[in-house]
Amino acid sequence: PRMQMFIWTPANPDRDSDNDNGIIAHEYGHGVSNRLVGGPAVVSALQGIQSGGMGEGWGDYLGLAFTAKPTDLPTDAYPIGTYVLNQAATAGGIRRFPYSTNQTIDPLTYDDIDPAQNDIGCGPGSCEEVHNVGEVWASALWDLNWLLIGKYGFNPNLYQGTGGNNVELTLVL
Repeated sequence: PRMQMFIWTPANPDRDSDNDNGIIAHEYGHGVSNRLVGGPAVVSALQGIQSGGMGEGWGDYLGLAFTAKPTDLPTDAYPIGTYVLNQAATAGGIRRFPYSTNQTIDPLTYDDIDPAQNDIGCGPGSCEEVHNVGEVWASALWDLNWLLIGKYGFNPNLYQGTGGNNVELTLVL
């Protein structure tokens, strides 16, 4: 397998996505999710809007999960890709909204996948793009992550931990 990382040219100066842990985990997530769905020889199983969106959502979720800290709070904002846009870590990042359980920060719901809706941040039908759909799936996974942490706690040991974050990683993978 090969993971491709790119130089982001919208920022000044250009930024190497190899220096953004969330993007590295996101891209690695594509390799994992494609092979889990299609098998080791079928890396193109997630090509539709919904399946591709789920792949993007899994990637963002893994970026969030692998960079989570014990001091994180569910209602805080967790943007993806601030580094590649040369933004402060608290800025918006590459998605329409940072991830959060606080709906004033992340207002996306499943309705925002419906092409008939005038979706948040898009015009009618224009949110039907895999990254936009993926934001909704990642939001759902991030909400579940915090519900599980609320029940089982947080454990930074990703390999042997028994916290809610570990439970969700097991469920997702």
